[in-house]
Amino acid sequence: MTKEKRIRLQELRAKDQLNDEEFAEFEVLERIEKNEPVIEQFKKNQKKPYEHKVSRAYNLAWEFYRAVDEQAYVAVGGLDS
Repeated sequence: MTKEKRIRLQELRAKDQLNDEEFAEFEVLERIEKNEPVIEQFKKNQKKPYEHKVSRAYNLAWEFYRAVDEQAYVAVGGLDS
């Protein structure tokens, strides 16, 4: 999140009441802030070697399969997607 967006989010949080446009902007900025750790982890995973991506995809698929009582169909897309 850019410095300007952080400042704007702080400004919106400080207001007592938001109009419709400000509220929509506030929701978007909060979503961006909330997703920052996920995006950072995604970028780190993209930089890892192919072998790691294959292993991670395999492990995630098995973890999901076990979580749904071994009754699932799993289709895996690109390892960088």
